[in-house]
Amino acid sequence: MVHTFLYVIIFNIAILSHAMANPLRIATWNIENLRAQNSIGAVKRDDADFNGLAAIARNINADIIALQEVDGAKAASRVFDPTVYDFFFSDRHHVQRTGFAIRKDKGITVVADRDFKLLGLDGSVRYGTDITIRVNGTRLRLLAVHLKSGCFDKPLFSNSNACTKLNRQIPILENWIDQRSVENIPFVILGDFNRRFDALGDDFFPDINDNDPAGLELIRVTEGRQSNCLNGRYPKYIDHIVLDEQAAEMLKADSFRQSQITKSQAIALKLSDHCPISVELNFISQP
Repeated sequence: MVHTFLYVIIFNIAILSHAMANPLRIATWNIENLRAQNSIGAVKRDDADFNGLAAIARNINADIIALQEVDGAKAASRVFDPTVYDFFFSDRHHVQRTGFAIRKDKGITVVADRDFKLLGLDGSVRYGTDITIRVNGTRLRLLAVHLKSGCFDKPLFSNSNACTKLNRQIPILENWIDQRSVENIPFVILGDFNRRFDALGDDFFPDINDNDPAGLELIRVTEGRQSNCLNGRYPKYIDHIVLDEQAAEMLKADSFRQSQITKSQAIALKLSDHCPISVELNFISQP
């Protein structure tokens, strides 16, 4: 009887271990005008600069990275090892593209890959990159964004080109969120929102987190946190990771991390003026 009881315990532990979470680190990083060639573009980099960026990429050690301001897969491969990562980028014909780098060896299957062109408005701003992945039988929708810059904390109805365009992007993003909620698939929106959600009187995040459809609640991992990027030059985040309630249930506690880049490092190695942020999500194995 004792042996049978012990066997049952061991068997149950084995079943539980099989169903345990498989955490994956998910990050976002605006690399700032990353081109594939040396000494071209708005930020002219040499081999040492690319090596500095690659060192940060290795330090992030993420399985999925949403990227902004990267001129496609060839440019991304100067920073992320192409034998380790696959790349998925917007088709927009511009050097500032959004996209993803996804690790090859973690059982992540990309089941859909599409441009979110509506965010581009009249084509003058960046498209989103919209992918669906499957891990351990669980689907997750991911949207990489880089919204209009220049309206960081002004009222959205300010009489400026930047605020006008950012304000036009909000209902488009909100409609995408509403559609995902109806599909009942967990989703994450991550990237450079160019908006300080923690600024007093911000009206962007309340617009997209308006309990419509009923019961939908968005969680942002930057809430209440202070950025130490570039020695705390900009303490309020403009890069965010936003999850719906289903994705938030997958969020591993205390997994938020900001990769630290000092002002002197950024200047010396022409690094990005954005520090990557990341969290871990638990993907439970499906029976």
